[in-house]
Amino acid sequence: MDSHTLVSRPRPVKITEVRTEKGSVKSVFFQDDMCLKASPGNFVMVWLPNVEEIPMNLSRMGDVCSITVWPYSPGTTALCFMKNGDTIWLRGPYGNPYSITEKNSLLIGSGSGLSPLFALAKQIRSKKLSATFVLHGKNKDGLIFYEELAKMCKVVAVTSDGSEGLRGKASEVATKLIKGGKFDSIYAGLNEIELRTIFEAAEAKRIPVQFGLERSMLCGIGLCGSCSIDKYLVCRDGPILKTEQVRECMAELGIFRRNKSGAIVQVKEY
Repeated sequence: MDSHTLVSRPRPVKITEVRTEKGSVKSVFFQDDMCLKASPGNFVMVWLPNVEEIPMNLSRMGDVCSITVWPYSPGTTALCFMKNGDTIWLRGPYGNPYSITEKNSLLIGSGSGLSPLFALAKQIRSKKLSATFVLHGKNKDGLIFYEELAKMCKVVAVTSDGSEGLRGKASEVATKLIKGGKFDSIYAGLNEIELRTIFEAAEAKRIPVQFGLERSMLCGIGLCGSCSIDKYLVCRDGPILKTEQVRECMAELGIFRRNKSGAIVQVKEY
């Protein structure tokens, strides 16, 4: 079989470790030959027979990989209760990853958008480049990867309830840093409304961006169209979109999207 067929054929993978990160968030570790050469921003489709198939960002890569899971759906909840030796089925890795282009970077992440940014921060550190990471959680238990990130870059902690660090939204803190700092590039994984705010601040200072988008993704290979945004498919053309692509999507970004049934809904309603 060719490489495209192999990567898209579901394969069984045994879990080697399940680690509690913070609160209810778990990282599921596994070894998989197909993921050996994955890059930050690549994702896999995780299939749990009789439950569901879901797209998951890779949070760690190399000889041992991981996906970091927030329990919000039947599939993610099932993943959080899995144990060493259990089997999951994978397709991928898919998608276009982040790429490091400049010396001084601003990384902004919250929720599941943190996974690929955590991997990116490791890569930036390995290249001995400078980075500031705006790390957001609803509360202090949402500040996933905080201790590890603090060893790699400057971390600005932000919580919605003010239980740790600054109080507010990631986009509010990041916008102030953008306006007052000298960043060469911006990488972000947030909800689309906040991404829109950050993009407008970045455009004002002509700073290139790379955004990790999350839309309803059913196939992962560009067939179903459920993850469309303007002329792009997030699974095929993303999930990382760069400045020119984001600029073309501003009529939709943070405004409307498709839900799992394919219906177009307001982003705030999704």
